[in-house]
This record gives sequence, structure tokens and C-alpha cells, in this order.
Amino acid sequence: MHRSLTRQVYSATMKIRNVFVSVVAVLLQITIKTGGSIMTNSDRSIDNSNDPTLRPDFFDLIRLPIVICVDASGSMLADGGNGVPMIKMLEDMINSIIDSSELDDDEKDAVDICILKFDETVNTVVDWIPLCHFKNKISLEAYGSTSLGEALLTAVENVHKRKYLYNSCGLNIIRPQIFVFTDAGDIDVVYEKFQSSFNDVDHSFYTKVTVFTLPMYCNGEIVDLNGEMNAGIHKKTVKGFKDPFTFIKLKDCVNGIPASLKIITDSIHSRLCAIDHDVIQEKF
Repeated sequence: MHRSLTRQVYSATMKIRNVFVSVVAVLLQITIKTGGSIMTNSDRSIDNSNDPTLRPDFFDLIRLPIVICVDASGSMLADGGNGVPMIKMLEDMINSIIDSSELDDDEKDAVDICILKFDETVNTVVDWIPLCHFKNKISLEAYGSTSLGEALLTAVENVHKRKYLYNSCGLNIIRPQIFVFTDAGDIDVVYEKFQSSFNDVDHSFYTKVTVFTLPMYCNGEIVDLNGEMNAGIHKKTVKGFKDPFTFIKLKDCVNGIPASLKIITDSIHSRLCAIDHDVIQEKF
């Protein structure tokens, strides 16, 4: 009730500027079609002519960009403890987001989602769409090695393209969130891969990053390489990011992967409830 009333008040105030924003959106489309560019940085230019997140009826909503990065390297084909490959367990979890009862319709309208998978290269599985349009039909295959650092760089670049796009349209935005799933090693190993990838980056990123590290499996059994079997949450600072990364070590996949969905939806909900604290115009 409180969330709904808050959003109604916010929506009413936003409608005052809808005419102006709609004109900006039209100018954006004209600019694209005529070969111009509204963005000052050509490296971040993107084609927005068919972008479903720019529907006029979304203009009075806050936008929360979410990127989910899934490790699709060959090791993810391992049995996750229940006879199902880990990659398929993640596929099922992601496909269930739209049906989650943890998010109401307003929250699903406000979230824009992008899904990446990474093996030897980084590929887009779902380009930016509103979560309410997500049809829960992705299919993930796994093979090859993992490009973990490149995946995070790509995810960060994607959310910053969103920033430029939203700003050009006058949309209010909440700091983006990136969720990474990988079995690339223990938290310290994954952290070092991220840190080395950003050593030469001279920028400050205002993006919340949560990394879920999956255990390694062999014949359906967890392989304990270092005696650290306990699940846990750790905060580590990565160069170039304002906030520390949250590393969540899953004890197993059977319980841990479904639990990660709850963590994602809780995080979305808490960010969208931030409108009660006047932080809807955060910069990132």
C-alpha cells in the first residue's frame, strides 16, 4: 500500500513534464534516423530506434538497469548435485524472474534487464528490455574457457550506455546493478581477475556489483580445493568502483541458485523503495 501510494505521488509529479520528455524522445528518434547523434561520446553511441525501454508510457517511471552475467564456460556443464547441469539450473532461475511473486507489477515495469553470457567471448542473450516484457524463454549452452574480466567490462559499458540514453531522454534513473554468476574459483581468485581487468581503467563507476561464486563439481559432488566449504558474504573494493563488490559464496547449487533469485529480487525491491529517500536521481 505504501509503495503503491508513493509511486502514485511520484507518477503524478512526473506527468507534468511528460510533454517535454515526449518531445525529447521524438527528437531522439529523428536524430537517429537522420544519422545524427545526441551522445557526445561516439564510443557510447547506440541505435535506439526500436528500443522498447523508450515507450512513452514508461517515461513517468523511474528506470533501474539490471545486467545478469552468466558464466557459460565448459565447466558449467557439470552436474550441480541433482543431476542437472549448473548452466541449466541458472537458466531456469533466470527464466523464473518474471514470475517471481517478490516483485509487483510496478517494479517489473521499472526494471530494464540485459542478460550476458560469457565463455571464450562475451555475448548478449537478451538485449535491453523492460522486465515486464521478458518472456522467460532463454536457453543457455556452455563450452570453452571463461572471459570473466571481459564480461564485467562489457556489463559496465552496457549500463553506462543506458545512463547516456536515459539522460538524453530526461529520464530519472537509479544506480544500476550487475549480478555475476561464475564457478571460476574461490572469491579471492575471482576478485583478482576483476581487479586486474580494471587496473588500467581511469574512471569512477557508480554501479552496484554482486558476484555469486558457485562451487566446483565432479560427478555431482562438490570438489573442495582449499578447505573453505562454508558459504559466506564478503565485501571487496575493486579499483574504479565507488562501492565495494559483494561476493556471495554459494555452499551448493541445489539450494544456492534458487536462493540467489531471492537476493536479486530483494535487491531490486530495496533500490526501487529508495524513492522514499529522495535518491532517485543518483549519478553513476
